[in-house]
Amino acid sequence: MIASESLMEVKNFFTETWVEAPWIRAAGIIGSTIAGLVFLNSALPDEIAINFESLNSDIYQLILISIVVLYFFLVSIFAGDRLRFEKKLRSLEQSFKYDNRGTLYNGNEPNIAFRIATFNGMLEGILEVIETDKLSDVLKNIGSTASTDFAKSLKDIYNSDIATKKAKLDWSELSLSEKLDQWAEYDSSTGWGILSCKVKNDSVKIVINHLQGLFDGNGGLMFGYFLGGYAEKIISHLINTHKGGKFNEYSKAILIKTNQSDKYTLELSYKLS
Repeated sequence: MIASESLMEVKNFFTETWVEAPWIRAAGIIGSTIAGLVFLNSALPDEIAINFESLNSDIYQLILISIVVLYFFLVSIFAGDRLRFEKKLRSLEQSFKYDNRGTLYNGNEPNIAFRIATFNGMLEGILEVIETDKLSDVLKNIGSTASTDFAKSLKDIYNSDIATKKAKLDWSELSLSEKLDQWAEYDSSTGWGILSCKVKNDSVKIVINHLQGLFDGNGGLMFGYFLGGYAEKIISHLINTHKGGKFNEYSKAILIKTNQSDKYTLELSYKLS
């Protein structure tokens, strides 16, 4: 048990380091690519395989320079992604404030906050008295009910908190993909993860990342079912009320898969109908 926990801690350390450190990510990608190419070359017939012993020093120098250039290029890309991510987080922080009665607001909407351990503990406590299969269905339905008012209010929230204050287009002028992106950006500021939405043909995929273990364990799994129903209602409302474009033939979204890929990531897949 202790050994298992130690291995998990090591895994978590390297996972967090991989996400946080662009130079390690770049080195890992280049190292694995070189190892793969060397293995592939060794498996090729001698007639077409590269004989490294026959290469002169100029070619080795060119390869080394190319690897170094590629390494710093990848570092700059990953570092830029992280800077943009942090810049987005800083802008999201500015939307939160307290009034003189201690109410937390996200824009004009009142909010509450839990410690992650407290929140997961609450869900795990419910799981002790309700079977997993039943609770997953219950939480999906609760999520759908809980987001009904937000789905109907999203247009007004966007127009009052975003469009008028940040010189954005009116809600009615946005495409369906843009509406989904605006919803994802708004809910990314609430603390339960950074959302991204991808629409492809008749499917929608949502990926939620939270690097503090929100989706870890049974509590995180149950929260995933809640978010599955929560997002299903929002996507269905956006599709049903959107005018124009190729999505007019659809009226709702149906959750087909909830994937807790690791303690940091939740993936939700929907089919449009």
